[in-house]
Amino acid sequence: MPRPPLPSDVYRLRIPTEPRLSPDGRFLVGASREADDTSTIILWNVATGEKVRRAQAHHRALWAVAFFPDGRRFATCGEDRVARIWNTRTLEREAEFGG
Repeated sequence: MPRPPLPSDVYRLRIPTEPRLSPDGRFLVGASREADDTSTIILWNVATGEKVRRAQAHHRALWAVAFFPDGRRFATCGEDRVARIWNTRTLEREAEFGG
C-alpha cells in the first residue's frame, strides 16, 4: 500500500528524529530546528495535510518523539536533556523531566 504524501515541512527537518504518526493515524508530529538552535514541534492533520499547531519544544535539537498508546499525549526528548509530555489536542506541555 503506498504511503500518502507528507507535508512539505517534513522534508525540511534538520534534526536526528523522524516524524511520528499517532496510533489512530489522525496526526503526524514532526519538528524543525530553528536558526536560534531551538526545536519546534509541528502537528499535522493527516487527512487534510494542514498544520494544526506548532510550539517550541526544546532549547537544542530534538532527539525523539513517541506517542502514548491512546494517542492523547506524546513525549519528546532533546539535546537539552529534558523530556516533555505534550497534549496532542492542545499541544500544551503536561509535564517536564530533567534539565
